[in-house]
Amino acid sequence: MFSSSSSSSFGLSSLKDDQLIVDAVRAGNLITLEIYLNEQSDESINKLYDFDDNNKLSILMGACFYKHEHIVRMLLKRRYCPSIDLLGTVVFDSSYIHPEIATGVPALWIATAMNDLNIIKLLIEIGGANVNYLTESHSTAFRVACFNGNLDICRYLVEHGANFNQARKGNYTNIMVSAYWKHLHIIHYLINELNCDPNQQSEHGRTALHNAVESGSDQIIKYLLEKGVPITRDTQTNLTPLLLAAKNMKLDLMNLFENFCSKIEWIEAKELVGAIYASQESANYNLDKAYQYLNEALILRIKYNLPKPISKTIEEAFDFQQECVTLNQLKEISQNMNRFHIESLLILSRILGLNNNDYYYSLRYYGACLIDSNQFYQGLHIWIYQLDLSQKYSIHFDNTQILRTFVHLFTKIQQNYQIKSFFGQALFTIISITYQQIKQKNENTNFNIHTLLYLITIFATVC
Repeated sequence: MFSSSSSSSFGLSSLKDDQLIVDAVRAGNLITLEIYLNEQSDESINKLYDFDDNNKLSILMGACFYKHEHIVRMLLKRRYCPSIDLLGTVVFDSSYIHPEIATGVPALWIATAMNDLNIIKLLIEIGGANVNYLTESHSTAFRVACFNGNLDICRYLVEHGANFNQARKGNYTNIMVSAYWKHLHIIHYLINELNCDPNQQSEHGRTALHNAVESGSDQIIKYLLEKGVPITRDTQTNLTPLLLAAKNMKLDLMNLFENFCSKIEWIEAKELVGAIYASQESANYNLDKAYQYLNEALILRIKYNLPKPISKTIEEAFDFQQECVTLNQLKEISQNMNRFHIESLLILSRILGLNNNDYYYSLRYYGACLIDSNQFYQGLHIWIYQLDLSQKYSIHFDNTQILRTFVHLFTKIQQNYQIKSFFGQALFTIISITYQQIKQKNENTNFNIHTLLYLITIFATVC
């Protein structure tokens, strides 16, 4: 029992006792742990302790995390009566670039994450754990088993009442998570044995097919296509699974869709690949391949009478160019690097949409290429156009640093070239945007004030 002493020594003693308990759980020392527990108050059994790596766990949770079945059995069968649904915090880092922190999770969720079926059985059959407990994100033990690809645990949980149709918030289904982690056997189980619907979409229109493309699993893509999973657009990226494969240049995966999509979907996938090959920022930059894919796409458009939609607006930023609509037009620009890059931007804007981050980045990069080659007039037009789009569609970008780059650009122009009327107009536009950023009053305000002063100084010399 606790000894009577000063509050300071009590605090040190309490910390020492906590560490002894944590060490015993971590090491799996059952006898030592029992001795410590018998000397503590009843509250210690349901206390959350600080384990390694920011884990905040009860003794039962810690035993589940470190996979000590004998400790779990002892805690459940003796007089300790641990709270089976107490919630803790656990950190996993085995499958992520950055550690995944799971908060508000019970012992059963942790045991499932650790792939320990024996402990799961103890928690359910002896402890009466809630099989369908929902975390804040609506994750369940069954979802974790799907994440891990553990079919035995999935089957056991279902036998004990698990709701296998429970999706995570945003309607991210168990089939989706299984597709992302390449667990084809789990997908077979969910669809063929449990009759789960493979056609469900997340709140943003994403399907299991999107996840299969992300993970690069040709077997899962084939299976889901054969099951009739629709080729829908993810409203966040404006990409179908087919276009996602094309954008990521996973051409072997893209080819799996040919007999499962419409003619126009297949043509646009080819156009997207061609546009990426023609983009200078792409690691796959290759004008010959760009011409090959865009030429093939145009031939298909002509064959099936599927002409390109004619844009109603012609942007000065693109030298008033429009997309090629004939084979001769495409051939004429095939050896013109700048014109071909404009062609790629026009295709990206049509297929991905004006509010797409990849399109936004391509604009930014192309403008930089023009500026680096002293084509300031054209480069400024592209960057101003990109800023206009980002404001119109609320595209997230680092305003602070991008606006500062205009200072260096205008300084370079001022030092080396005669200032034309357009540069004065561009300067005023950037000054206005910078002033609007300052009015927002955030952590970058002082930096933006300095940027504004630089721009005003340059503007004063121009005017």
